[in-house]
Amino acid sequence: MRGLFMLGLSWCVLLSSCATSTKSQVKMASPQEAKQLASDATIYAYPLVMLAKTRDVQTATPYTTKIKAPINQFVHTRNFPDENVKDTGLTTDVLYSTAWLDLADEPMVLTVPKSNRFYSLVFMNAWSDIVANLGSTETKNRELQVLLAGPNWKGQAPEGVRVVRIETNNAWLVTRIQGSSNKDFPDIHHFQNDLDLTPLSYYGKIYLPPSNVSVNPLVNSKTEPVAQMQQLDASTFFGDFAEELKNNKPLTADTKKVEELRRLGLNPGQAYHLNNLSQEMQAAINEGYQLGLQRLKQAATLTDEATWQIRVNANNDYFNRAVVAFSGQAINNDGDSIWLRTGKDVNGERLSGERPYVLHISKEQLPPAKGFWSLSMYDAANALVPNAGKRFNISSKEKLKYNGDGSLDLYIQETNPGRDRVANWLPAPAGNFHLVMRLYGAKQEQLSGWKLPYVEKAMESRLSKNVEF
Repeated sequence: MRGLFMLGLSWCVLLSSCATSTKSQVKMASPQEAKQLASDATIYAYPLVMLAKTRDVQTATPYTTKIKAPINQFVHTRNFPDENVKDTGLTTDVLYSTAWLDLADEPMVLTVPKSNRFYSLVFMNAWSDIVANLGSTETKNRELQVLLAGPNWKGQAPEGVRVVRIETNNAWLVTRIQGSSNKDFPDIHHFQNDLDLTPLSYYGKIYLPPSNVSVNPLVNSKTEPVAQMQQLDASTFFGDFAEELKNNKPLTADTKKVEELRRLGLNPGQAYHLNNLSQEMQAAINEGYQLGLQRLKQAATLTDEATWQIRVNANNDYFNRAVVAFSGQAINNDGDSIWLRTGKDVNGERLSGERPYVLHISKEQLPPAKGFWSLSMYDAANALVPNAGKRFNISSKEKLKYNGDGSLDLYIQETNPGRDRVANWLPAPAGNFHLVMRLYGAKQEQLSGWKLPYVEKAMESRLSKNVEF
């Protein structure tokens, strides 16, 4: 369905070195075996296809706009979203600067200005695995230069430039910059404007990014990537997957998966046509594809729990990595932002604006985030909750009112809790809702022994039950 118009390279150059056998040496699966192999292959392939759709949509522009930018150029979000933005799971504590990269021809040099504001840089390969995570907790208000090198580059970086190796030709750079209110925007915008991507061959020279880039006419830029994925049948899905493998070969650790793909007649570096197989094999692969989607849908469905559910890094975990991609969240959490979610109170009852709640956090239980933490409110549809003060989260960067012993009470309810508590008030909708706590600059190992309290009804005695990691 889709050729990589802007990324075309000869597949002969990119035949996977991790495959240890050739097509002639692989025994094709029987129709009975093909069903399960196709289900597993769907899960393995899903992140690569999903990110390719996202990349193609977000780079389908001849010049930079508010929401799109050509390959190897930044696009910046300049404002926080509000309840009028019809999307789900939006964050209102960071602004984003993102860039899709093509490293096939040469590396790109990223320059990050110094800043005393929290920021993080997440580098992902084409499979959505996090390759590196850098940021202000490491740079300590110093300028940073990083050479982003693809799998085929064999050179030497300029002196003083850090090297990040990426195993795929395509990559995704996501920058998060902390902000508490609109007053922070001028400083954040200055930081964003000073972010720079320059081809290595232009390093030390004046470089102006191209502004009239060719756009692949086959890209469906009007339909969101998640919706496009839902429209794919098995033939198109695996065909798109095969096309993407021409430019982003399987990772070194994927040897076993490559052998399984070959048993389905899918050879990395070659086009894939499901209708070339027998009717029995086509039926088995179609059935396996649907089974794989069902497995992902079931796992990706949000559940409301009293415990705080934590999403951890899914690198090298094919199933969890695919679940994240299926949910439309192509960014894993690892040393950047740890997300925890709950939809019920300490007694297991669903959170609802019909009653007030309190989240009491002792001094010892305050989130261990080097950057900052925030608690966000979402309604039953996972959308931001309209409120007069346009307050969609509570952040440690705000002037919160702490108790005398250093503990913190956060008031979660529909109505204003009063002048003495309004600084710590997170407005809730009239109906059901859930909460998401984000820890920025916290690594998973730092969570060992940390306990996050349950949410309680405001008038009930505080309990000692906690979630321990």
